[in-house]
Amino acid sequence: MSVMNTYSGQKFDPMKIASEDVYLEDIAHALSLVCRGGGQIRWFYSVGQHSINCAHEALARGWSDRMALACLLHDASECYISDVIRPVKVHLQNYLEIESMIMDAIWEKFHLDDLTDEENQKWKQIDNEILELELKTLMKGEKDREIIPLSSTPDLSERTFSSVEKEFKELALELFQKLFEVILTDNGHEFQDRQSLEYSKNDEVRTRIYYCDPNRSDQKGALEKNHEYIRYVLPKGTSFEKMTDKTTLLLLNPINSEKRDSLNGHSPYEVSRLLLDNRLHKALGLAEIPADEVTLIPALIK
Repeated sequence: MSVMNTYSGQKFDPMKIASEDVYLEDIAHALSLVCRGGGQIRWFYSVGQHSINCAHEALARGWSDRMALACLLHDASECYISDVIRPVKVHLQNYLEIESMIMDAIWEKFHLDDLTDEENQKWKQIDNEILELELKTLMKGEKDREIIPLSSTPDLSERTFSSVEKEFKELALELFQKLFEVILTDNGHEFQDRQSLEYSKNDEVRTRIYYCDPNRSDQKGALEKNHEYIRYVLPKGTSFEKMTDKTTLLLLNPINSEKRDSLNGHSPYEVSRLLLDNRLHKALGLAEIPADEVTLIPALIK
């Protein structure tokens, strides 16, 4: 088996890539370092920057966040197999098949695997129209090329890879789902210091706290579902005094690996891999448990 190493530390066979192998961190980093046009352009301009411009053009046209995300990710396979210029790519049938396989995994990861033919044509349209502007601006001998007027003003300036990487990640997260945009909880003592939770040390708003009404657990059903899972392993009346970090992970990793209808058949862990920096998972010891090994019974932590 051929093994690929990624920026985030993942290792997998690129010929058998699955959605769980796909990390936003790897996509943003690699695309910000891959130069468009095979490097035959006037200054460094990355695939990541091109992708950001495509997403902004979709938003400027009033298209949905879903379409903007598709535009942002349309070249994401190149984070694993790099960029091949179009005049050569059309003759590489094996490359095209591998590219399609990788994109299938990426589309699935970001819940875009049900894009219609019409939606695919829309992101391809923006891709082609921005390409024309890039050729006119970045290639020698193309200044007389006619271009189609765009709704946005793409940024074709020379940028650092780190600034592109940062913007790519932020835009992807904004389009997919704002992380912890609100916190819905009860009025327990651990949430009493509302100011410190809602604001950073620089007094920037980072979330909003909303409290449920007293005795209305139904107002935070998703959290109550986790309580239900916990009680499968720790029945009511069980003491938590002997719980350690290790036993807590033995409990929480299976719970977070349980598929949820509310997450379109995905597990909380799968969603968190998309939204959170992968280094957080490693630091906290979070891991995915295969679906057929998830067992929520008292014997789990004994």
